[in-house]
Amino acid sequence: MRAVVAPLTALLLAGCFGDAVTVFPPGLEPLEDNTAPLPMLGRDGEAPESIVILTGERPTGLVFGHARGYIRAPITRVWEALRETDVNADRRATDEWSRLEVDVLPEGLTHSYIIETVVHAFITARYQVTWRHGLVEGELEEPEKVAVRWQKTFGLALIEILEGSIVLTALDDELTEIEIVERLDAPSTDEDTIRLFLKDLFDETVLYTKGLPLPTYE
Repeated sequence: MRAVVAPLTALLLAGCFGDAVTVFPPGLEPLEDNTAPLPMLGRDGEAPESIVILTGERPTGLVFGHARGYIRAPITRVWEALRETDVNADRRATDEWSRLEVDVLPEGLTHSYIIETVVHAFITARYQVTWRHGLVEGELEEPEKVAVRWQKTFGLALIEILEGSIVLTALDDELTEIEIVERLDAPSTDEDTIRLFLKDLFDETVLYTKGLPLPTYE
């Protein structure tokens, strides 16, 4: 979110900087209908390990991204990757990030935690994103469908909306379908901001499932 913070220094110094607390919405349902198509199958009928990302902007200024793709890994491994702090964090756009565990899980959730993000510009800005995971179908040891939601729940008030949802579906023992929706309403952000984060999230998830190191960003 460096793109959000750095250009806003004048506003922040003028007294517009503050903390806003929002309530995470109940449930783990997708934020909205996902309009992205699945990647085209290969000539051999095999699903490619790739993702299709569609983005747009609404009249209110809110930008959104819809993504759908395939990961060649068991759903248990993909879900494990999506609980990894370095995969969740927008490491390309932030300077520091840390994980805070949530002691009490609301009913229906299997995992819940907070990622606190710090961006150093002319000022230091902090915000927190709450991540929640739950089993939708199957058993915890053998999930068939998993849902994930994330949302900015505290911090930089200029980020009015930062939220997303993920649905994982096991297609077979070694192939997982991933669906992602993200919505963002913050100054100095656009469709490219959404597209880059969704691509990074997908790529890093794939790397993690294969036991490969995650990329580093300047």
